[in-house]
Amino acid sequence: MPGEPLIHALNPILRGWCNYHRHNASKRCFAYVSYYLWWGVMRWLRAKYPRLTWKQIRRRYWGIKWTAPEGARLAWPAEVPVTRYRYRGHRIPSPWAATGTDRATTRPETAVA
Repeated sequence: MPGEPLIHALNPILRGWCNYHRHNASKRCFAYVSYYLWWGVMRWLRAKYPRLTWKQIRRRYWGIKWTAPEGARLAWPAEVPVTRYRYRGHRIPSPWAATGTDRATTRPETAVA
C-alpha cells in the first residue's frame, strides 16, 4: 500500500488537532479540513500514479470508507463529534447566595466607611 506511511504520519496530527478543537464551534472548520485533506491525498496519489484515474486509484488502493487493505484508515476530521460545554451557571455556588439556596438572589450591601 503506497499511502499507508502517509496515513500513519497524518493520523496522530489530525486526531490531536481535532480532539483539542472539538469543544469549540468547529464543525464547519472540520468539514473544510476534511475536504482539503481529501483533495490533498487525491492530488498526491494522482501525482504518484499519473496514468490512473481517481476511480481506478480508489478501486485499487482503497476499500469501502477509504480503508486500506491492511486496515489503516484516514482520520477524517468531519467525523469527530463536536461537544459544546453545557451552561451550568445556576449550579455553580455563588459567594453571594442567600442562605439555603445556591443562587444569588440579591447583591451584597456595599459597606460605607
